[in-house]
Amino acid sequence: MTPESRLAAIPGIRQDRLIAATYVELRETLCGYIRKRIGSPCDAEDLVQDIFARLLEYNTLLDERTVVPFVYAIARNRVVDYLRRHARSRAAADYFFLHARRATCDVEERIAAAELVTLEHTLCQRLPQRRAQIYTLCVHDGCTAEEAAATLHLSCRTVENHLFAARRQIRGALRNCI
Repeated sequence: MTPESRLAAIPGIRQDRLIAATYVELRETLCGYIRKRIGSPCDAEDLVQDIFARLLEYNTLLDERTVVPFVYAIARNRVVDYLRRHARSRAAADYFFLHARRATCDVEERIAAAELVTLEHTLCQRLPQRRAQIYTLCVHDGCTAEEAAATLHLSCRTVENHLFAARRQIRGALRNCI
């Protein structure tokens, strides 16, 4: 019996080879699958690595027929977890940002809030003129998209698109600063 055949007879070694072969075979496809759903190439790579690291930790016996559906089941669950976590962090950042203008108890918090408001105004000035108008009307003046559209003589969908782009741009810049 050769050393390789002895290793192949050990279930853990055989399973590790199966997982390694599956990784080589599915890595690009799985990365594309995840990237399409979350929109971030770097995070998609991280999730693929995490999926196969988790697969190596499972003590269940895998075979060639079950490994691919199992990998995609893990991928689907990881994508859902990622999107939930991302939505929660975005909601928390939005909440903090919207309430940063209010007075806080601590002096350091007041200074941080004032700096965020100043930074937000600076970022708003860097937006294209139309986008800055829409952002100011909707965020600072409290107008709805319909009201801003009527004021600026634009379609509601155009206002929503500009507002979405402005919020994404400002949120991203603020996230980098925080």
